[in-house]
Formats: sequence, structure tokens, C-alpha cells
Amino acid sequence: MSLLDDPYYKAFLYADEGDAGPLADLLESGAELTPDLRNLLVKILRGELRRPNHRQSSTGTFLRHLGIVQRVHELERDGWKSTAAVRHVQEEFNCSDKTVRNALREEREVRKIEDQINSRFDAARRRAQSNDPGEAAKGREAFESLRHFVMRMAVDLRRSIGITNFPPRGK
Repeated sequence: MSLLDDPYYKAFLYADEGDAGPLADLLESGAELTPDLRNLLVKILRGELRRPNHRQSSTGTFLRHLGIVQRVHELERDGWKSTAAVRHVQEEFNCSDKTVRNALREEREVRKIEDQINSRFDAARRRAQSNDPGEAAKGREAFESLRHFVMRMAVDLRRSIGITNFPPRGK
């Protein structure tokens, strides 16, 4: 199942972009009102959730930045100094120093989020594998909470790196 097939993820994603339709559909279906969903509703009702004013990056830009980052790391693994690798990639991709530095910054943000997610998975896994039934139940609750956390982090990640283009509603 794709992440976009998950109704909770879709509701968070579209609501974050200013379209509360999938969220309304989710609530009409009788879905559980989780704390994250409740907080999202409060933000929408208070008008605190707005569409970004800045120009949105395209998926093409994201893929180009990914290529830039991979090339810089490849050169560094081959023994290049960071500054020289950045300069070489600038020429190779015909882009500015700022573009390369921004791509590297975005990658650091992604890694930071991945570390947070992995830390939560480890804690939930330890609890779920406990021999104590009470701890195991808490572990299952932690996994459910983690699922919603990951959905929210995915939305935040898309916003932080400017990737807000996603398939039209219903696909």
C-alpha cells in the first residue's frame, strides 16, 4: 500500500496544502479522531493552517537536488575535499554554489527526520516485544502513534524542502 493510499496521510497532506476535503471525508467515514487529527482540526478551525506563500518547488527540482547531493557524496568518498567537490558539482550541473549548498542542507534535514523516526521505531519495538502484557499493549499504542507521527513528519518534510506537488485528490 502506497503512503498516498493511507486516508490519514492523505488527510494530513491535503489539509497542509489548504484542502480540507479529504479530512472531511475521513471524519464522515467515522474514522478514529486521534490526537494528531484533533490538533489538525483545531488549526484549521482557528485559521492557523495556511498555504505557503513562497513558490513551490517541483518534483524535478527535488530530483535534481538529489542528483547533486549524490554526486557531492560520491566525490567525497573518492577522496575529494568538500569544497572541491562542491565546485566540481557546480560545473557538472551548471548551477550556483548556493544551489549545491541548499541541496546539501535539504539532505541534512531529511536525515534529521529519519533519525527521529528511527528512534521512535526502536522505542516502540522494544515495548511491543516486552514479555509484560501491559508493556506490549503500550508498544502497540506506540506503533499506532508512530504511524501518525510518520505521516505528519512526511508532510513537514515536503513543506521544509518545498515539495508540495502531489497527485490530484482521489488518485
